[in-house]
Amino acid sequence: MKFPEIDLKELKEWKKQNFKNRLEFLDRYAEWVKNKNNTEWSEQQRKMIDRGHRVNLKHLFGALKYFKSNTDKSTDELLKEIDEELDPKDR
Repeated sequence: MKFPEIDLKELKEWKKQNFKNRLEFLDRYAEWVKNKNNTEWSEQQRKMIDRGHRVNLKHLFGALKYFKSNTDKSTDELLKEIDEELDPKDR
């Protein structure tokens, strides 16, 4: 198997630019938070968190569908197994 050639100088420059972009984003976001009232800011946070939960649920349902097709266990049994595998602080 042949590995791709990687230009380490280019990779280093990319990492530096990526880090710079992240810092600029954080500065803009901090400024936005400072200039918004709590109601508007918290509504935006709620939307972002809800969106994340929907994505997680889609992955969970996809996994359940896969496992259901490969086992005789009920959805409740599968969810119970998943819950038992989670760290208690993540439940």
